[in-house]
Amino acid sequence: GDVNDNAPKFQQQTYTANVAEGEGVRVGVVTAIDADGSEENAIVSYSLAGPYASIFNINSTTGEITA
Repeated sequence: GDVNDNAPKFQQQTYTANVAEGEGVRVGVVTAIDADGSEENAIVSYSLAGPYASIFNINSTTGEITA
């Protein structure tokens, strides 16, 4: 069977966005693909880290980022 041996890879190396003022403003979407063969091992979950992560939100399923 399939093993969870492939790390997800983002479709772009760098994402850049301009942020308008306001709460709930859509900033952008990040997308990663996992090459593992089975659906169970290919699930990608998104999260933010770093000094500015607390001022943004990311949908853990879709990768949509809002401010």
